[in-house]
Amino acid sequence: MLHRPARRAALAWRSARRSWLPGMRARQSWLPGMRACFATGPYGAQPPALALPNATPRYASGPATFFRCKYEPWRETEADIAIVGVPFDGGVTNRPGARHGPRRVREASADHVRPLTRGRSPLELAACVDGGDVAVQRPYELEGAHGEIEAAFRDTKFRDVATLAVGGDHSVTLPILRGIVHARGGEPLGLVHLDAHCDTGDDYLGSRFHHGAPFKIAVDEGLLDPKRCVQLGIRGTLAAPDAWAFSTASSPVSGMTVIPMDELVEDYVRKGATGITALAAKVAAVVAGPAYLSFDIDVLDPAFAPGTGTPEAGGLATREAQQILRALLGAAEQGALDVVAADLVEVAPPFDAADMTSLAAANLLHDILAILATGVARRRRTS
Repeated sequence: MLHRPARRAALAWRSARRSWLPGMRARQSWLPGMRACFATGPYGAQPPALALPNATPRYASGPATFFRCKYEPWRETEADIAIVGVPFDGGVTNRPGARHGPRRVREASADHVRPLTRGRSPLELAACVDGGDVAVQRPYELEGAHGEIEAAFRDTKFRDVATLAVGGDHSVTLPILRGIVHARGGEPLGLVHLDAHCDTGDDYLGSRFHHGAPFKIAVDEGLLDPKRCVQLGIRGTLAAPDAWAFSTASSPVSGMTVIPMDELVEDYVRKGATGITALAAKVAAVVAGPAYLSFDIDVLDPAFAPGTGTPEAGGLATREAQQILRALLGAAEQGALDVVAADLVEVAPPFDAADMTSLAAANLLHDILAILATGVARRRRTS
């Protein structure tokens, strides 16, 4: 026989049980659905796609891809443009770390960048995919690694698929050019090159294939037509005064057009839209044909891009670089500039602060993508 307080507690429990037991039984109907809901995610079954994928919150975009494009290995894609990571920095002469660039720029582009340039998204102009990364199996052997990168880009598929590469140090541009020029039939390309350094050196500490020499070697190998090459923003410090004699305006051995930073700012940037439009027209006139665009993030001032291997004071602001790229986009829209492939290199996340460099790179990469997509759309209309 229960004492009176215990009996009261037992009766209260039975009464409460009658109220929640039906709910517990009903639980059997909704529990499987809840389990299915929590089972979805980036590595399992996916929920229905949003009508506007970029409306997904920045923190919930799933596995990162460049600009949230579909992932599709570049050798299998039928897309118009493949954005490809090249995680290699075995050619640096100063601070390593650019091997981490593709991953962080990819993440920044997925987290922060919304595709809208000059009122239109390049993703509307051309089919774009994240082609993944080039597999560098011999990262400790400079020429061997370059051979692997070249092999990846030699595929004849790249006659029809434009590539936008994300490095990696600037040495990767040489094997990329070797591959693309071969895939396109061997005709040399023009060059639009934004950088703090000419990168037209030669042998250094026993190698010609470091990140300070790709464009001289590319000219030597017939990959670039030097008379159709423009270098913008040059200002870097030199260990030897004649290190860039191959291309600099003071000693134009190669015939390249070099616009140093001081001239770029005084003659074009400070004149606003009129000056930058004139700069784009000059670049298009020099290049005059199929061209490769190479953007080294150190063309920006370290205040805007500290995360790079060889920072140089006195560079462009991010906004100024965007204005230049968007003026080049205007030239592409008019048919005056034909960029068939491009890269953005030298982002070194270990030296970055608050992801400033990666974020700037992702935004600038989007402007470069717009230039490529405009060319794809124009060629489609005229074919």
